[in-house]
Amino acid sequence: MNFIYPILFILLFIAVYWIQNAIYDRTARKKLNKIKDLGLKLNYTLYSVKCETFISSRGAGRGQHKYRFRLADLYFYENALVIAGYFKIGKYKSYKTVLFLSNDNKLILNRHNIEVKTPKKVNLNSFNNDVYIEFIISNFIETSVEIRLKHLSEEEKKQIRITTTNTPPFSFS
Repeated sequence: MNFIYPILFILLFIAVYWIQNAIYDRTARKKLNKIKDLGLKLNYTLYSVKCETFISSRGAGRGQHKYRFRLADLYFYENALVIAGYFKIGKYKSYKTVLFLSNDNKLILNRHNIEVKTPKKVNLNSFNNDVYIEFIISNFIETSVEIRLKHLSEEEKKQIRITTTNTPPFSFS
């Protein structure tokens, strides 16, 4: 009879984990649909890009688990980049978050209830020829999130037309 409690605990843990991921997935899919409904010109789409994320903060910002993902779908708009981070369970994609990166004031001041992040740093030719993007999350304590997009070709890097807060645009147009 003592073996029932550990089994119930494990099942409860799995259920809570599954519910949390289902909520993240539903929220991310709604945000992707809102972005698609903005009417922006979609230049290029790239699926299943390998990436690494790093989160650095002190104190309260450490719990940003939705920004930890290893695969992402990239949507290249004329003045924005959308990164939809996810993980796979078999053939099913479970989205964790959708990042809308732009420095366009019209998009930042939109009325569509979409959070737009402005990149702090963008490096198209980082270590190992990866694309390095860093942005800040302002909660109670600032959290720095770094995303490294792996194995992008030169043609795909040319599609990234976002600017940073300190430097001119990194566009090859």
